[in-house]
Amino acid sequence: MARESDKEKRDLILNATLKLITTNGFDATPMSAIATEAGVAAGTIYLYFKNKEELINELYLEMKVRMMNSVTSGYDVTLSVENSMEFIWKNYVHHIMTKPLEFRFCELFTNSPHINRITKEEGTRMLQPVKELFEKGRKEKIIKNLPDEIVTAQLFSPIHNLVKLHLSEQFNLTEKVINTVFKLCWESIKK
Repeated sequence: MARESDKEKRDLILNATLKLITTNGFDATPMSAIATEAGVAAGTIYLYFKNKEELINELYLEMKVRMMNSVTSGYDVTLSVENSMEFIWKNYVHHIMTKPLEFRFCELFTNSPHINRITKEEGTRMLQPVKELFEKGRKEKIIKNLPDEIVTAQLFSPIHNLVKLHLSEQFNLTEKVINTVFKLCWESIKK
């Protein structure tokens, strides 16, 4: 029973960190504020994380795990490359639209010096199913022979910008628009 309580406390700390860091930033979020938001004693955080940097790195990996679980949920590897790409892409779009705090956190910390090299490498490893799909598309001569970074930028940067506008209520990102954006992104990478 204690293990479940430990997991619950850890999750409370991670969720409080997500909320406060995303809203206030890293430097403006002391551990005491995280403890208060999580409803735990200040010292309790240090039972799970040795410092704020470790906490942020653990949260970053947790966000990557949640995102990849969402993106690959129901994924069928027997689909064509285009259908696979569309499936994963749309799952990703729906994930970031329904998890705006997680999306903002990842946007803030993907290139942050607070995320250490080991955490970044682990986060990149989690993207392996997508990278394998890119490679399959190149081998089958379905997508252009471009580095993963360029394919990723072509597929995901446009939708990131539109989701940001949608979340700030400056643009209505409907299913019709999502379908159109995928087609445009796909056209930019297909052979």
